[in-house]
Amino acid sequence: MDEAIADLKSQEEPNYSATALKYGVNQTRQRLNSTQEKVLIGHINRMTDRGMPPTSQIVKNLAEEIIQGPVGKNWVANFLSDGIDRHHIIAENIYNIDEKGFLISVMATSKRILTRKAYETGKAHNTQDGNKEFISILACILATRIALPPGLIYTGESHDLRDNWVQDLKPGDQVYMGASANGWSSNAFGFQWLKRIFEPHTRDLAKGRKRLLIVDGHSSHVNMRFLDFADQHRIIIMILPPYTTYRLQPLDVNMFQPLATEYTNQQNKILHEGFGMVSITKRLFLRMFTVVWLKTFTPEHIRHGFEKTGIYPLNSAKTIAILFPKIESLPSQPIKPPETPLDYLAIRRAQQSYMRSPSSAKLQHIFHCNYKLSAELSISQHYNRGLINSLAFQKQKNQRSRRLNLVGESGEEAQFFSPTRILKAKEVLAQKDAAEQEEKEAKAVCKAVVAIRKAKMEADKVQRQLERQLAREKKACEALEKQQAREEAKVQKAIEQQLQQTQRKARKAITR
Repeated sequence: MDEAIADLKSQEEPNYSATALKYGVNQTRQRLNSTQEKVLIGHINRMTDRGMPPTSQIVKNLAEEIIQGPVGKNWVANFLSDGIDRHHIIAENIYNIDEKGFLISVMATSKRILTRKAYETGKAHNTQDGNKEFISILACILATRIALPPGLIYTGESHDLRDNWVQDLKPGDQVYMGASANGWSSNAFGFQWLKRIFEPHTRDLAKGRKRLLIVDGHSSHVNMRFLDFADQHRIIIMILPPYTTYRLQPLDVNMFQPLATEYTNQQNKILHEGFGMVSITKRLFLRMFTVVWLKTFTPEHIRHGFEKTGIYPLNSAKTIAILFPKIESLPSQPIKPPETPLDYLAIRRAQQSYMRSPSSAKLQHIFHCNYKLSAELSISQHYNRGLINSLAFQKQKNQRSRRLNLVGESGEEAQFFSPTRILKAKEVLAQKDAAEQEEKEAKAVCKAVVAIRKAKMEADKVQRQLERQLAREKKACEALEKQQAREEAKVQKAIEQQLQQTQRKARKAITR
């Protein structure tokens, strides 16, 4: 309509029939002009803000008051559905965004299997470590079965990320992450999601056309900053009526419940494999969430979500049926209870007859033992694998966590960090660690060189001391040898003198 009006204004002699034919504007169908429609929509929004969203009849009455004439019985339905056609919105540009919170270690209620004895004695307990830290996710899906990268909001007083929270983030992973004091979303995070996630990821898909973003009435999606940015970037915000999102919003109808169920399954798997020794913390969340997200946010689930709500393909009758379901009467006749098949009894009797044979009983006993051992072995192997993984995780858990230093670059309190930026921060941290390790190794080498040099000096000192000691000992030995030689010479001289003296006395005696 706006394009047709602009075309008419540019014509020297307006040709209403040709222009109406060119833009597909039928004067008999167009009851309100664009200005009147804006006034009507503004009144609907004001009534909704006061907690009194108008009914179809009230909207019809208001339209008739504006044009001072009657409208058709299907005018309201056409007015609601014509918005998509009027803005030329195609399926590739219809989105739904909402948020969901996770208590990291609190599992949803589910059925458990236990023995009657454990149930009757009251000894059955479900293992949970009581960690109630909160993480929010902002999810957005497209009518053409596509999911945009999710935004995760961790609990962190510094609003920064820690390296052990993102240790499982790999190149190619599509997830944005941020942190708030309590892990909740806010107006600031809603705006950051629209600016940093939604607009960049949908800009090329839109190809210049308008985008329809379906939201609930939460303040993080409905505030002036959010709406102004949307208006500047050709994003139309559609706010669902209060208390209807659990029926009309595709994410609530067909996505979030399977997501929560699968998350509980992952919790159970980790707790049972680790015999309850593994604490589910923020270190494990990304690993679990990645598996859960890929299993639940599939093209089929997304398609069913939009179909069930009647948003796409557009089906106003289905939407009305969802909001005002018909109450069906209960069947008048009772349901016939199932009967036990006779052939099963015959098979059972034949089996009992066969087992009465002595040889068959021994053979059956052997089989039972084998079955028992095989089952116990399989269970033991299963738990051993879980314990190995638990020990590996506990080893990682003891490592000190560090900030990635992502906050502060933009000066905004709420920030979503892209996977590329997170991986780059991890790389910077790894390079810093490598440099520190290299410096540590260099210091260790220098220390070793100094120690070797000192040891060599000590060894040289000891060597010199030994050499001096040997020299002294050698000198002492030489002195001792000389002393001994002198003593020997002296003794020899005394012997010779004694011998000469004896010979002289003998000669004197002979001469007499």
